[in-house]
Amino acid sequence: MMDLGLPPELLRKLDQMAIVCRRMKAGRSQGTRRSPKKGSSVEFADFRNYSRGDDLRRVDWNAYARLDRLFVKLFIEEQDVALHVLVDESTSMRWDNGQKFTLGCQLAASLGYIALASYDRAGAGFVSDGLDSYYGPLTGKPSWRGLWSFIGERMDAVAPGKHGGPGEPPASLTDLDNALGEFAARRPVQGVTMIVSDLFCKGYQAGVRALQAVGQEVVLLHVTSPEEMAPVLSGELKLVDSETHSAREVSITPSLLRAYVQKAEAYVDSVKRFCVSRGAAYVHVRSDEHAGEFIMSGLVAAGLIR
Repeated sequence: MMDLGLPPELLRKLDQMAIVCRRMKAGRSQGTRRSPKKGSSVEFADFRNYSRGDDLRRVDWNAYARLDRLFVKLFIEEQDVALHVLVDESTSMRWDNGQKFTLGCQLAASLGYIALASYDRAGAGFVSDGLDSYYGPLTGKPSWRGLWSFIGERMDAVAPGKHGGPGEPPASLTDLDNALGEFAARRPVQGVTMIVSDLFCKGYQAGVRALQAVGQEVVLLHVTSPEEMAPVLSGELKLVDSETHSAREVSITPSLLRAYVQKAEAYVDSVKRFCVSRGAAYVHVRSDEHAGEFIMSGLVAAGLIR
């Protein structure tokens, strides 16, 4: 399906789902979820005192008959929410034949489809040392084809082992803070921003804070490879960092592997603790998981999809 490696039957399942926005946002157009604004939908919300110029059709005449005072009915206005999915396309996301990056693209496409199919808005972008590209936000279910084409073209253009932009990959860790800060500086439509990254970068915390400062509800989808969390290595090896290009001669022993696994798990825990402290959602996903299965299980269980 559009060269994204997603089965056609997945769309039928995604059609029945919706993005969960834990904090109601004031959208720009009418949709299917409640907004903090009071408007003209059919669901009653509250009363307020009548003011000169108010629509007489909203006056509660039964209350006037009982209390001899004029009250106006207020109703919940249903509005849309914008979903932004930012996929890390740095070299560390593509070292394993692009498995992490491919999963990130599939998640962006699937989540965007869910949002558009449920009358919300959706956009997707790619980040490395900066905001490399962004498409949207779009509205209307038919827009999913344009969104998927954008994602598919980027997935094809950014081959494993190549940098997301022109030229050679930088000999330094990815500056995800700068990338997220650039996106926040665009003042994106308030809603939910999902970041798909392995977080092998200089930092991500300042970027998350920047997004929250402009009203985004942040969700961090932390993608790691099974080999990264529990490598199967032994003997005398020369290991090369995929981003910094630094090399180190190492003698792999069982005790060294145990120490590495502890460090890797500690890093995952530190990311999770940071997200909890900031009120951001965190979900850890393995790169060998199928996008559809992860959405149906991991994201539903986390309360991010319903």
